[in-house]
Amino acid sequence: MAHEVNQPLASIITNGETGLRWLKRDEPNLTKVEGLLMRVVDDARRAVGIVDGIRTMASRVQRHIRRSSSLIS
Repeated sequence: MAHEVNQPLASIITNGETGLRWLKRDEPNLTKVEGLLMRVVDDARRAVGIVDGIRTMASRVQRHIRRSSSLIS
């Protein structure tokens, strides 16, 4: 699970840093920065989806544990 979350976050950092370098140039390349920002947004959305999936899975496991423990009691 850690890889699934870390990968889009690492990509966000890389694209953000690259975009900052393009902006700091003597002649900033706004087209490149726009493309990088679109990738940052896509990666952030992917990370949100992964976290939501983990949350859903954890919730299901928790419900299953509650049901199982009530059967035992």
